[in-house]
Order: sequence, then C-alpha cells, then structure tokens
Amino acid sequence: MAAENIKGYTPLPQSIGNTDSEDEDEEHHNDDDSIKDDLSGISDATTVYENGRFYPLDETKNFANRTRNGRHSLGYGNDNIPIMILNGQNDDDLWKRRDMSPVRRFFLAFTVLLCIFTIIVFLYLIPCDTSSICPSTPKSKTSVSWDTTFDGYELQGRITVIPGNPYSLIFLCRSQQFGKIDSKRLFGQEHISLEGGGVLSIQGNSGITLWWVPLKRLPVDIDCQMIDTDGSGKPDCIVSSENGSLASIDPIAGTVHWNSEVPTHMDLPLLLLDLDSDGINDLLSIEITNSSQNLVFLSGRSGKLLARHIVLNCQSLKLVNIDSSFVLTYICQDQNTTESTRTMLLKNFIESHNFSNSRHRLASTSNPQKIIPSSYPIQSSPDIWDLTAHHRLYVKNTGGNNCPAVNCQSKVNLTLRYGANESRIWDHISDSSFVTKPAVLHAPGQAYTTGFAIKFWNWTNVDATAIKQPPSNNVSNIKPDPRRELEVRQRKLTERVSIVYVNGTEVHSMNASQSDLLQLCRGSDCQPSLPRQANSVAIADLNADGVLELVSYSSGYTAPIDNGSAYAFATKLQIVRLDAVF
Repeated sequence: MAAENIKGYTPLPQSIGNTDSEDEDEEHHNDDDSIKDDLSGISDATTVYENGRFYPLDETKNFANRTRNGRHSLGYGNDNIPIMILNGQNDDDLWKRRDMSPVRRFFLAFTVLLCIFTIIVFLYLIPCDTSSICPSTPKSKTSVSWDTTFDGYELQGRITVIPGNPYSLIFLCRSQQFGKIDSKRLFGQEHISLEGGGVLSIQGNSGITLWWVPLKRLPVDIDCQMIDTDGSGKPDCIVSSENGSLASIDPIAGTVHWNSEVPTHMDLPLLLLDLDSDGINDLLSIEITNSSQNLVFLSGRSGKLLARHIVLNCQSLKLVNIDSSFVLTYICQDQNTTESTRTMLLKNFIESHNFSNSRHRLASTSNPQKIIPSSYPIQSSPDIWDLTAHHRLYVKNTGGNNCPAVNCQSKVNLTLRYGANESRIWDHISDSSFVTKPAVLHAPGQAYTTGFAIKFWNWTNVDATAIKQPPSNNVSNIKPDPRRELEVRQRKLTERVSIVYVNGTEVHSMNASQSDLLQLCRGSDCQPSLPRQANSVAIADLNADGVLELVSYSSGYTAPIDNGSAYAFATKLQIVRLDAVF
C-alpha cells in the first residue's frame, strides 16, 4: 500500500497541517521513532515523504505567523489546512520578490551595454589587415537589372536619360515595316503610320511606360538638354524628323509644346541667343525647299519662323557650329557634289533685321552654344573620343548607311598618348561588320576606372534569302502598303555587346551579351536598321546610387513556325548593373 502511494498522486487530507521550517534542524536529530509518533495521525495512503522528511507549504520563519496558524514545532492548525502567511511589515518572507537595489541595477545595465559595445567594435570598428582576410562589406545594391520587350516596334536613335525620382529613359520609335501588324501590339489608342513613329518614355527602375507621343513623320534625333522652351527652368526635348519637322516635348509629362510649321532638315538645330526678346533662346535650322537651301531662324518658345536667309550656289547644307564670335560654320555642297566649308557672321545678319533688342547682347553674351566641358571624355570629332588625357578611342565604319553590304568594315582602336607619341594598346577590325558609337564610362573607386561599351553586328553572307510575305492584316485606320505584299529578303546577323575597361596600359575586354537576329530588307530599307541603331548602348547611373548601369536595346524579326504565320518583330530593352558584369 505504501509503495503504491509513493508512485501515484494522492491529495492530502484536511487533517494535515504545515511543518514549521525553523524546526528542520531539530528534526534532523530526532530518531525515526519520534517522527513516526508525531505523524501517527496521518493515514498511510495520504503521507508524502522525501528522504524521510515532510515539507510543508509554509516556509516562513516568523514565529508570529506560526502562532496565528495554530502551529508549534511539527503541529498543525485547527482546520488542518496549510496556509502561507506573508508578512507585509517585516520583509523577511523567503517567497516574497524583493526589489533590486540601485547599485545592482546600474551594474546590470552596464554589463548589457558593455556586451553590445564589444560586438559592434569587433564587427565594424576594428580594421582588417588584408582584404583577403576581411573582404569589404558589399554596398547596398538598390539599382535594378531588368529587361522588357516591345512587340511591333523598333527602338532607334540615342538613349536619353532624364534625372528625377525615379529616373526615366526616352527613346525614338518606328513601327514594324514587314509582316502582319497586330493591333494589340500598338501603344494606347493611337496608331503609328508606316511613315511615322513616336517618342516613348519609360521608368528607369522598372520599365513601366510613362508616356507615349505619336508623330506623323519618322523621328531621327532628339536632344533633351539644348533648350528650355516653356520657361519652366528645366530643358525640354527637341525632336527632329524626316521630311522636315521639329517638335518640342516636355520630358517629364510628355506634353507637346509646339510643332514647327517650317519644313526643316532632319538634323537637330543649333542654339541661338534670344532674338525676339521673349525670354527664351531661339533656334537655327535649314529649310527644305525644292529650289534653294535657306537658313531659318525659329522661335524657341513657339517654333514659328522669325527670319530666313537664302544661301546661294548650294544644293545642300549641313550646319557645323557657332563659335564665341557668333560666326556660323556650315558645309555647302554645290551642283558638282563638291563640298566646301563656309562661314557666316551672324552679327551682320541680326543687325540687318529688326532684332534691335538683341544687338546690345551680342557683345555681352559669350558663346550661345553649349560649352564643351573640360573634364573627360571629349569627342573631338565624329570618330574620335578622348577618354582621358592619355587614352584616345577611334571608331570607324566603312560602308556607311548601306550596311549590311560587301564593303562594310568596322575598326576600333584604343591608343595611349604621351606628348607626340601614340601607341596602340587595343584594337578590333572586322569585315562584314558594323559598329555603334561607344558609350564611355568612368567608375571612380574601381581598379579599372575608365572604359567604354560598344556593340558590333556581324554577318556571314551579303546575299539575303528571298521570302514572300502573306497579305497584311493592318488595322482599319492604317492604309495598306503595297510594299508588304512584295518580296523581301532576310539576313541573319550576330549582335555582340562588348565592354572594355582600361587602367593605364592594361586593357580588359569582355562580352556582355551576344544574340542572333533576323533582319528583313526591301532594297535599302531594312529593319532593324543598323545606322538608326548606332546609338543603341548607353551607360548611366539610373538612380544616383553610385553604381553604373548598361542600357542596351536590340531589335529583330522572328521567323514563322509554319507557312500560315507571318514574321513577328520585337525590340528587347535590357538594363544590367556593371558591377554585376565585371
């Protein structure tokens, strides 16, 4: 019976009292017989022993508490219920939580702070002896790497980066020229004609379309740093198009400020001082006429014609620049296709017209053109870039706008200059090839602080394969084009983007991407157009975090799977962090 009671749980009877703790020492000296006599009133079924001792619930040592409980020595209360008495006046109860003294609290807090400080010192403050033992902590990578695809459209022209929160990218667009056009591929509710195009703005960190402006004529070039046409304090975008058209567009909202009514050359205009005294600089361009070539002075605020100057004995004109003395330099091609460089003093022209408010500013105003910064890189000619004071880059295409062709060749040379001496440290020469203009980079803090990105197109054969296009499936508001029913030719191209890093005499070259493209042509009209994509690479810090991104777009057709389908066209835009590539 006793063995079973020890293993199981049996509630204590009401007759059992508490044992006073202060009698414990005395109990150790009692023999087993006296303990048995004192506990004789407890049933064998309800007695709990541990090492021959009974532990009461009341552990207080206060004699007054024991007296109130009706206890003495090992006696029990009258109601035989163990009661714990807490003494509120005398703070000597062993079960009562005692407050920590101020000194102990101070040392506890000091110990915790000391441990935290030690951890911080060892993790962040103690420098490492070598980078191999303790590599540098990676910087927070907040910029993005992403890509997106535009179906039915060819991006072309230069890549424009607009600072903001976030940054935005602006591109010129051209519609698909061959195959079927699906109306679902067109932006918004407005469509682009085969002869037209548009201007597209997307968010730099996500690729989301911000705004889209369709144009009736195909855009050729864009400049978003030249002039502020609305007086907002921020420059606007000037877009030039084929067959004579200039437009001013707000780079943030995509609002069209004006479209010039004067048919002008496809090249961008030059910047003038404010001729009409409206607070906005004006523009100089070339008017397209059948009989003559004219210089036209346009209002920067409205795009309207201010004045015209007829240039004699020239079949075509090309503006070069305006120097600090307001001397215009231009290239004239006569009837024999002979080119000659000519100059014109703009001061005399302004004084001969009713621009009286502008005369006094001629002497006080310096060069109205954008001043070339003294820092590198500097483009000293269309084919030469000075990356540093000692590194010069040469980029040359042979064959021009006729590529792909038999005589197309690309040459890229990087030289090291010291005084009059110049030695080649890197080059690339390739036949049946076309190369873009370089995108120059400067990356302070890296081993290779200077370099450039460049794109090559290569092809193995000039004769393209003739194909027959199915009937066009144009949307209702686009006029059918007979060219889509005629025979076109396809050509396979290989596109490769290379990044070259320079450090003194050391050059490190690597391929960032490579892909195969399918080009369709009808005569000299090809898509994708290599000359129109001569500025399809750029390097910029898209979110001002100190990390550069490589921006590149690539266009091409996709061959049909079966005879019943048509060639599909798409452009892929890709953003890559340069620290992830190198």
